[in-house]
Amino acid sequence: MYKYALKSVEMSLFLLKENQDLSKIPVSRLRWYSLANYLYGETLSYMINPQTQEKESQEKLLFYALKHSEEAAHKGCKADINILVLDAAKQFWNICTRLKDSATNRKALIKPIFTMMYYLKTVKENTEPDLILLLNRLLTQAALENNEFELGESVTDMAFELVPKHLQRTLWESKMVFLSKQGKNELQAINNMKEADQNLQARLWIRLARTSVNTNK
Repeated sequence: MYKYALKSVEMSLFLLKENQDLSKIPVSRLRWYSLANYLYGETLSYMINPQTQEKESQEKLLFYALKHSEEAAHKGCKADINILVLDAAKQFWNICTRLKDSATNRKALIKPIFTMMYYLKTVKENTEPDLILLLNRLLTQAALENNEFELGESVTDMAFELVPKHLQRTLWESKMVFLSKQGKNELQAINNMKEADQNLQARLWIRLARTSVNTNK
């Protein structure tokens, strides 16, 4: 059943040429290409069977599904249809949860998460802050593990644009750690936090003391 569904989606995506300029495709078509990629990712996810497939095969299918989720968001972004990007991001996160326990997989997820966050920011999709925080938390872990501090800071900055101020505590923690790891003036940034209360500032100072690359701070 799933193979037939996959074949149907493949046939619809075959009409889209590789490296085709999406800006020249009408929105009425782009949204269907976005949906086709979403269905492709969904179908691949359903085809995974831990009882009959090796772990390596499962992860290969999951990363392939992840790619289609990313493409669904890309086309939704080009069509400027928020719900397509949001649904693709939710599917993307569900796939990430099945991959994120491995350090090797987390490293491989860094670029896809960055890209997905970019699409969410581009369409200003801020209706699901919990999803943004989950993606940022995973990216932060992976970036710190792999010394991708500048990229981690960039993703956190994107998250700030999509998360309301009263939910930004963990974003500030990530931001300060990434600044510290890069040797930037994170101390002044804390002092300039107009929206932060004293408890949050205290937590950030403690976090910095534990993670700073400068032992004299």
